[in-house]
Order: sequence, then C-alpha cells, then structure tokens
Amino acid sequence: MIPIVGFISWPLAFIVIPLILVFAILTLTRGGTGQGIILIILAVVVMPTFLLIVPLLSTAIVGIAGVAHDKKKESEIQANLNAIANAKTQWAAQTSAAEGATVTMVDIAQYLPGKMVKAVTGESYDPQPVGQAPTATLPANTSLVGRKGGEVLTAESLSTAEASPSAAATTETSSPAASATATPDEE
Repeated sequence: MIPIVGFISWPLAFIVIPLILVFAILTLTRGGTGQGIILIILAVVVMPTFLLIVPLLSTAIVGIAGVAHDKKKESEIQANLNAIANAKTQWAAQTSAAEGATVTMVDIAQYLPGKMVKAVTGESYDPQPVGQAPTATLPANTSLVGRKGGEVLTAESLSTAEASPSAAATTETSSPAASATATPDEE
C-alpha cells in the first residue's frame, strides 16, 4: 500500500512543479530575487528528489519491518516446537513409551508450559510419534518470509534457515551419503 500511495504523488508533481516555476518567475520579475531563487531550487531539485526517494525509502522501511515481524513469528513457532519436543520426551520417559509410539497433544498437555501451545499464525501442531521431531503446518492462506502457505516446519528446519550459507554447505558436505566410500585415490 505504501509504494502505491507514494507513487500516486508523482502525477501531482507534474501540476505542482510547473506552478512553482511560474510563481518563481513572477516573484523574480517583481523584485523578489531571493524568494524566486529559493522557489526555483525547490521546484527543480528538492521536490523531484523528495518524490523519488520517499516512496522508495518508505517501501524499504515497511519491507524490513515485515521481515522482522515474520522472523519473530518463526522464532515463536520454533519455541513452540521445542516445547512440544521437550514435553514429548518427558511423556515418553514417564510412560515408558517405545520408539514409534503414537503421541497426541492431549497426551503431552500436562508436560507443556501453560498446559497448551498457542498458535502464532494459525498453524497446526503435530507431536509426531516418539523418536520423530514434532511439526507445525502453516495455514494454506498464510506465508512467512521464505515459507509458503501449507509448508510443514520443524524446529530444525527453522534453525537451519537462520544459519549462514556456509554452515548449510558444511552440513551438506559432512552428510553420510557424501562420504560413503573412499575412492582408490583417496586411500
């Protein structure tokens, strides 16, 4: 919305700038040299600069604020997923649940801080069976920066997105598939 409102001012400038120039010329012809020069500078330099920079600057500021807001939401979702994982671990230890045992949010509710997990953007949480990481599914009509609606998130996927590209590259090269067997040259 901001860039649209800002850029709507451009057609108005095609009316205002020529009027200011006419007033500047009238002021100069009537002896107001200082005021006339100031009006010309405003019409030729200041107004065009303002009309170019302000819509772009406001768009950048709103964009940065939106990204920060989405990152905050991702952090809250990650905290919820970590709380679910901790509660599931406590539940599994308390009930001696085997690997792969089905877990529901009702089962682990008493182990959660506040006895529940509050959705941040309307996402739904699935604790997953014992031994698997819990997931959060974004609503189809909601997206976060770099995340599409309907995407399934885990605490690990949220934390690796925050890691630097070099850390992600290191993780990829150290995977078991990448170093399965040595070639004769490597031995």
